[in-house]
Amino acid sequence: MTYMQFPNRKGSIVRKLQCFIKDIIGFAPTVFAGTGFFNRYVGFMPFPAQIATVVGAPIDTPYHPNPPKELVDKVHQEYIKSLINLFEEHKTRYGIREDVELRIV
Repeated sequence: MTYMQFPNRKGSIVRKLQCFIKDIIGFAPTVFAGTGFFNRYVGFMPFPAQIATVVGAPIDTPYHPNPPKELVDKVHQEYIKSLINLFEEHKTRYGIREDVELRIV
């Protein structure tokens, strides 16, 4: 965990604050906390955490200045499929259980 996100259940002060700011600027900011420079409890620096990055094979995408929706959908589906395959291939190496699935909604 690099940051802690404050719970924002319906009716909570955090949710009301997010909705208020959303009405002003058009989006709801995430309310989070990390660690500080001079303390370990409150601040905006990330908590110390190990982060792993896995890079897969490139996806060949033809150049098209105004791509049709079908091409965008095709490349998007190929990206999602590659992302799920990459997750399945490496998940146990980084402490994720074998039965966990990556769902993209």
